[in-house]
Amino acid sequence: MIGQAIYSLLVNNTGITDLVSTRIYPMVREQVDGLPAITYQNISGVRSYDLSGPNGLVEGRIQINCFANDPLEAGELAAVVRAALHGHRGGAAGVHIELMLMDDMGDLPYIDPENEAQNVFAKMMDFYVLYKE
Repeated sequence: MIGQAIYSLLVNNTGITDLVSTRIYPMVREQVDGLPAITYQNISGVRSYDLSGPNGLVEGRIQINCFANDPLEAGELAAVVRAALHGHRGGAAGVHIELMLMDDMGDLPYIDPENEAQNVFAKMMDFYVLYKE
């Protein structure tokens, strides 16, 4: 469910789709579709409990990767994604997100020494997401 919510937030943001069109994928990028592109995946989801048992809250971690042909373009796409998601509160695809915060960002370069035309650069972002199941 949280994956569908993340996809909905990404695909319904015109700042993002102006850059990637429909190239937003769960976990694995379709390499034939070109760049720039985004992948997202659920890293973890810890269920919350109170004295009555499960309370419906999940403390999740989502990873979003922004892929591009050069590091500057990957950074620009990551900045647009961060602006769209960091601090988000509200519903998306039937999931109520209490709060979404970017926790970490790093580089994910892929250099093919035998074919430099295939070099891909990426920014990895981890988001903390508190949501209701």
